[in-house]
Amino acid sequence: MSNKQKVRKTKKLNGFTIIELVIAVVVCTTALMGIGFVTVESQRSWTRTYTSIFSDVTTQSQVAKICFVSVIRKAQKNTLVINNAGNSIKVSYYSSSAVGKADCYARLYAADGDLYVEYGTLDPKQTTCTNTLCNNVHSCRFQQIGTSVQMIFTLNNGRQATTVATSAVMHN
Repeated sequence: MSNKQKVRKTKKLNGFTIIELVIAVVVCTTALMGIGFVTVESQRSWTRTYTSIFSDVTTQSQVAKICFVSVIRKAQKNTLVINNAGNSIKVSYYSSSAVGKADCYARLYAADGDLYVEYGTLDPKQTTCTNTLCNNVHSCRFQQIGTSVQMIFTLNNGRQATTVATSAVMHN
């Protein structure tokens, strides 16, 4: 044997076999699919959370709670009237501290799937404005517990439903 033939036999080729390449591709593909799945599920979860937080049901329920608390806090204790069905409440209040007696009223009521607040004067009795607080009202109930008043209502827009309970204390 010549020296050239000896060198050829002893020289080892470096590289990967086809089996090693296939295994590497399968492992990488599995890892990338797992990462992709986690990313997609994270995005879906974030979208669901964002939609529920900033939906019209959530926003409108917050507006209704704030208005309810505002109306009840300025109401006179002895002027509270809740209708027999429990879906309407009326209170009287002072328009300013200089007035000696209650001269204005506010009424919150649910009708035709909406929640309204109506403001007006007592003498002469006149409605000055009516605002819609929220739509898609499935149910609404008011009740008095001592000097506090509670409002429990459910909003349902067909995609999302929420029940809200809030209470406020009459200060005057």
